[in-house]
Amino acid sequence: MLVETPDNTTQKLVLIDTIQRLGVAYHFKNEIKTSIQNIFDESKQSKNEDDDDLYVVALRFRLVRQQRHYMSSDVFKKFTNHDEKFKENLIKDVHGLLSLYEATHLRIHEEEIFEEALIFTITHLESMVPKLSNLLKAQVSEALSQPIHTNLPRLLARKYICIYENIESHSDLLLRFAKLDFNILQKLHQGELCELTRCDDISAINLVSPNLRPVYRTLLDRYDEIEEELTKESKLECLYYAKQEMKKVARAYLKEALWLNDVYIPKCEEYMKIAIVSTTVMMAATTFLCVMEENITKETFEWVINEPLILRASSVIGRLKDDINTNDFEQQRSHVASFIECYMKEHGVSKQEAYVEAQKKLANAETR
Repeated sequence: MLVETPDNTTQKLVLIDTIQRLGVAYHFKNEIKTSIQNIFDESKQSKNEDDDDLYVVALRFRLVRQQRHYMSSDVFKKFTNHDEKFKENLIKDVHGLLSLYEATHLRIHEEEIFEEALIFTITHLESMVPKLSNLLKAQVSEALSQPIHTNLPRLLARKYICIYENIESHSDLLLRFAKLDFNILQKLHQGELCELTRCDDISAINLVSPNLRPVYRTLLDRYDEIEEELTKESKLECLYYAKQEMKKVARAYLKEALWLNDVYIPKCEEYMKIAIVSTTVMMAATTFLCVMEENITKETFEWVINEPLILRASSVIGRLKDDINTNDFEQQRSHVASFIECYMKEHGVSKQEAYVEAQKKLANAETR
């Protein structure tokens, strides 16, 4: 399919873009590299028939720059007036505006035309959203929330698969391949995370996939340093507790990653059970006790790892303050649901009512 489609045609550009958005481009790395090189070379030698099509020009520009070739932003000057403002007749071209918007995120220093383009596209795309079809509305809303260039490939793939299957002209073969690939990789990544949380020492590093080994090695190095110091002070037994708390945090991060992948919004109780661990208050308290000069008794460590009220309250305060203060920002990108979203879904209330409940729980934790 990719090889058979002629280079520098609109069909080839769209196909490459689709393959990349669906998250399967790594299977065709060499073919895509060759095609874009040919597209880039041809664009420098001759005028393209569709140079007056904003959608195609912007798409070609983005794909070429993504491949680290320099294409001048002058290709967009034909779409501006003498005052360097974009032509008003473009505001009805939704696909063209969306393509230009995505291209602006590959701008480099002193490309002023893109500063104007970004304002122009955002202004008009936002005003269009209420009038668009559901499919196009989803595409525009997602792009405004998280442009392709700054998105995470796997999260982009998950969302675009849902969009692509509703496009009438989609390829059934490509769609099935993308779904299968996504599910296989998801299982692989989940398994890798489980391996990481299950492993204890360097002897288990071969059980960890190669791409996670540097992370695992660094983590072990930090604990080796702590172990060396504790051995000198005859306090090695307390390291066991620090490692146990670290494992709890890793498992909590895994759970949150699974929620994000599955687009799952838990109930508040389930959310807070994981959240008070992922704040790392318990892990930090245990680690600090390990490195203190005083000798800490086993009973004290047992008290800490059983989540005493003071540490649970500290964890709740940290989590709720973060959710209250950063919720709007965090939800503009791909991010696990916060207490706000969990409460809204569980109780069927507005965001404002969820904020009020979060403030109540925060105040309650602060008075404990």
